[in-house]
Amino acid sequence: MASAQTVSTSAISLTHIQNSEVRAVAEFLTKLGLPALPVAPFQDPYRYHKEVKGDQKKVWAHCPLSKDFKPEPLFTGKNPSFLHPNGKPQLVRHQDYQNRLPNQKELQSWWKNPSTSNGIGTLGGWGGYIWIDFDLKQFESQEECDRAFYGLLATHPRLRDSWWEQTHSGGWRLAVKPQKQPDFTNFALEPGGKHRGEALGKGRFTVLAPTIGASGNPYRCCNRAVPVEIDSLESIGIYPLAKQQEKERVSKPQRPIPARAIALEQLGNRTALAVLQGDNCKGDRSASIATAYKEWAGWERWASGSGIPLNSTAGELAHQAGEALGVDSDRVDRIIKKIDPAQCQPAALHCGGEEDCWKRIRKIDRETFEAVAPQSIRESLEALYNKKGFGGDPPSNRGNGGNGGNGGNGDDGGNGENGRNIPDDNPDAPFKEICEDFKLPFEHCVTRQQFDGSAYRAVFGGEQGDWTVINSAFYRWSGRHWECKTDAHIHKILSDYGQKAFKVSFDRDGNPYITRPYENNKHKESAFKYCRSRLEREILTTNAHLLGFSDCVVDLRTGQTMAHDKEFLLTNIIPHEYQPNSECPEVFRNFIAESFGEDMLEPIRAFTSMMLDPTAPYGRFPHLIGKSGGGKGTLGRFWSSLFGIEGAGSASNFSDLSTPEGRHQYLTGKRIFAFPDVGGYSQGLRAFYELIDNGSMTGRALFSPVAYSKLWNCRFWVASVDHLQVENAGDGWARRAYLIPVKERTVAPDPDLRNKLEAAKAQVISWALAMPRAERDAILLSPPASDRVKSLTIDAALYGDSTRSFVDLCLRPSSDLNATVSHSQLHTLYVAYCQQHGYTPLGQSKFIAHLRTVLPRNYADRGWTPMVNGVRSRIPAHWKFLAPLPNVFVSSGGGSFEFPDNPQWVCIKSRCVEGGIEEFEDYWSPKTLEPLHSEGVHPVHSGKSDSSEVDSLKPLHSAGVHPGSSVHTLSSASNLEIETLQFLTIPIEEAVLDLQTPGEQPGQGGQPDTEQVSEILERVPSLDSLDRRDESDELSPERLEKAIAALAVVNSLEAFKSFYNRYQKCPVVHQDQIVAVAPPELKVRFYDWLDKLELSSMPSSIVVEPTQEPVKPAGKKWVVARLSKEGTETTVEVKSENFDSLSVYVPGTGRRTIPLSDVIRVSDYTGD
Repeated sequence: MASAQTVSTSAISLTHIQNSEVRAVAEFLTKLGLPALPVAPFQDPYRYHKEVKGDQKKVWAHCPLSKDFKPEPLFTGKNPSFLHPNGKPQLVRHQDYQNRLPNQKELQSWWKNPSTSNGIGTLGGWGGYIWIDFDLKQFESQEECDRAFYGLLATHPRLRDSWWEQTHSGGWRLAVKPQKQPDFTNFALEPGGKHRGEALGKGRFTVLAPTIGASGNPYRCCNRAVPVEIDSLESIGIYPLAKQQEKERVSKPQRPIPARAIALEQLGNRTALAVLQGDNCKGDRSASIATAYKEWAGWERWASGSGIPLNSTAGELAHQAGEALGVDSDRVDRIIKKIDPAQCQPAALHCGGEEDCWKRIRKIDRETFEAVAPQSIRESLEALYNKKGFGGDPPSNRGNGGNGGNGGNGDDGGNGENGRNIPDDNPDAPFKEICEDFKLPFEHCVTRQQFDGSAYRAVFGGEQGDWTVINSAFYRWSGRHWECKTDAHIHKILSDYGQKAFKVSFDRDGNPYITRPYENNKHKESAFKYCRSRLEREILTTNAHLLGFSDCVVDLRTGQTMAHDKEFLLTNIIPHEYQPNSECPEVFRNFIAESFGEDMLEPIRAFTSMMLDPTAPYGRFPHLIGKSGGGKGTLGRFWSSLFGIEGAGSASNFSDLSTPEGRHQYLTGKRIFAFPDVGGYSQGLRAFYELIDNGSMTGRALFSPVAYSKLWNCRFWVASVDHLQVENAGDGWARRAYLIPVKERTVAPDPDLRNKLEAAKAQVISWALAMPRAERDAILLSPPASDRVKSLTIDAALYGDSTRSFVDLCLRPSSDLNATVSHSQLHTLYVAYCQQHGYTPLGQSKFIAHLRTVLPRNYADRGWTPMVNGVRSRIPAHWKFLAPLPNVFVSSGGGSFEFPDNPQWVCIKSRCVEGGIEEFEDYWSPKTLEPLHSEGVHPVHSGKSDSSEVDSLKPLHSAGVHPGSSVHTLSSASNLEIETLQFLTIPIEEAVLDLQTPGEQPGQGGQPDTEQVSEILERVPSLDSLDRRDESDELSPERLEKAIAALAVVNSLEAFKSFYNRYQKCPVVHQDQIVAVAPPELKVRFYDWLDKLELSSMPSSIVVEPTQEPVKPAGKKWVVARLSKEGTETTVEVKSENFDSLSVYVPGTGRRTIPLSDVIRVSDYTGD
């Protein structure tokens, strides 16, 4: 590779690869000067499949099919490819990197997808390295493959220090650097031996750990090191395959050749014969001809070396097949020219060796077989064919068994003199004596049975076995619980059984012989699906109240201990003996105190109990947060070990659980699941939230067409160094996450702490389960009580959320009922805040939607003003009871020439003050009667202020107050307590529900009955008592609150009549006070009900204009303003209102624009 163009490895950065294991491999490959290429996971072939392009000779573009009539996949999990950030896979031309290394841009694009599913591989030949691939399918079993590979390491101990891995299918891969480069690919482990694998050299791609293969299993790295240098592959026992066999065949002695020759087409397999007859078996004519030619060329070589004459050649048959398929002769020549006949061998030789080839010769021409076959072969086959059949003479019409495993179409047997009694429950009973003659176990005989049913009975024990399937996952009874087995383990069991199973067949003379047709993927996959269906349980026993230990099962409701039982269907147990009512071990207490603080001992005990007890409430998870080395990993791993290694799992991304396949893969058989090292931006949390709440969610096994739904009953814990930037933070992260912060450690870490905690685990489990349920549930369901955790929770909510941060630093609650802010005003200030604090601002729609989740009770929906003389105005949606902090936002000027009334606002960062979130919470949920604002935060003023102050943002009108009404602020109208204001903002429906007795139910149509409303109003203190006060006096806060409460529960016209009759008995000053102090929503409802009441009393002949029609403006508005330097007050007409200014008409002067700071008050003058 001296001529290859290389890239400076010092300039390559691989920090963008999120999977730490893949990043480590990529860094090591780069260090060795090898190309790091990506590998996308196996993709559904029905969505991404190979495509053969058509040509001009009536060959359509098409998708080739595999042997089981499925599309051939384009992304096999073994070819260079990657997942694009949009989730779509793309191929990588590895030919481009045979002479150069990938650059930085290419590496970043390959691993740009935030998912960690992209694997990694490299190319052979770089640096002189060769990857020796032991192919499992070339061995009889997994044990034989392992024995061969470990034998190579034992024979050459230096190879143990090289780079070697195990593939996803169970094979092995070893990297070496031979001084003499090999000139072969296929290799054997002894001269003239069987094909065992490939030596992957220049241009050959090899997949490396930790890539996930098509089987769902990962490649496993056993030792990653610089490949060891050797003299040659032959020096370590890796021999070329074809050349050695060629030498042996050439050296064979010549035997006499009979006069007649054998037809080559009779020797070929069924595929070759079908191609010769014009069948395009491969979906591509060139591929079909090439496949058949390799079969014929292999037989031609073998027959030549064995002294058997043939009546035709492989080339002649290839041209005949070309004619049958419509391929011209020149094209056939080009096809076969690319194939080396010396590398070809017949399928019979590959599968069964020399003996199977001679069986074919014996079947076609007995005379040639007797004349040419070696003596040992003749004796072996004659002994086989002379075996007895069923008894008496074997029938001549027995079938050959086919390939399906159902025993062919022969007789049932046993019709001779020595016939036996055949058991009814095993259709293969007639073949038992033949199995004994061949010295084969009868239980592996699959002749008249289907392989699927035989595997169900022999491997899984049928209905009486110790296996079951729950939600598409296999479980095996261990004597104490149902232990989950992976799909890979089940496939391995079925593969081993397929290797052992055999079939009894008969030749045309009735002689029995043994075949093994079940050693293929088709039978394995079919048996897997069949057994999963047969073992699936339809109904699960409720076992959420049971907890298994190594010595017993405990009923958590009563504390009763019971023996283990299959019917409990427990899939996990605690691998320790049950020890009730233990004290907290000192080593665990000291660890918690040093790492998290004494105040965290009870919350950690509660969460430990939650991890163990399936009856504990769901909806919360512990979030361990703090710097590395503080103890969060130790505590998290301790939690994960409570149910043993099999009972816990982990992942790095929340999105791994967002799909049914992901949940089945990660959560099946797990009781505790961890996200131990989360960082950066986290998304895909909706499924995670539902799992935290233990809601029913679907799961689906890989490639299964059927999904299932279940309660996963899984507990979670999360750990991170810093706060997480969470997608859609308002969706519930803060509500579900219980932060457990790490302390600054003041003692040296104990290197033996993990072992000490493991020794005390049984005591910790007992101590946690002994926690009173009420205390535990109070911690799990209530907000944290620790001030340290509270402060951390607020920081977590603000982290990465520009909307919450804006509220916390810039907004405060206001007691002024007229303090309303429009959407556009608030978004303008928010954008100014983001510009100064480095956030990317949201659009107005998203900002308003998110702000509604942060301040839901400060939002006022759109509505209408009261009807006055048949006219009303629309009230847009707005925000109430809030205002910006004083002097935080200032105007940078009057805007542009085209828009002189649109100033640009700037946020003064130094004037932003924390505490807005807490103040809004206290405002709506007050604990005392203290003032609404804390020290240093001022309410909105109604008097004159400088144009740069926030008070200038207060609008001149209050939503819901019609022109001409007198407006009283909360401070001037009365001294209402905070509880009154909180009650006033409750919707009418909620107030009705609050006032109902437990026995009352709503009436028809979702509204309370008239009688019920009357009863409600009877329980609310009567308004009639309000008129006993002097008319000049205002109502007290208590009486005003009662009046507002009576108005709030009105929900029908009859109820309003009752309320209005009492309302009219009050003095006018009291009526005005009630309407003025009522929230805008209640004001709108009051006047709506009043309009309906008036309309109901009108004569039927009067036509009333519908209120839904467009209405006129509400009338003119006048304000008193200061227009001159002398401070003269002038009454002017308001034409339009802007953000911080008014467009007014000055009598005798004309129209002009004035700042809001020049406005003194709203005038009662109407212009009439």
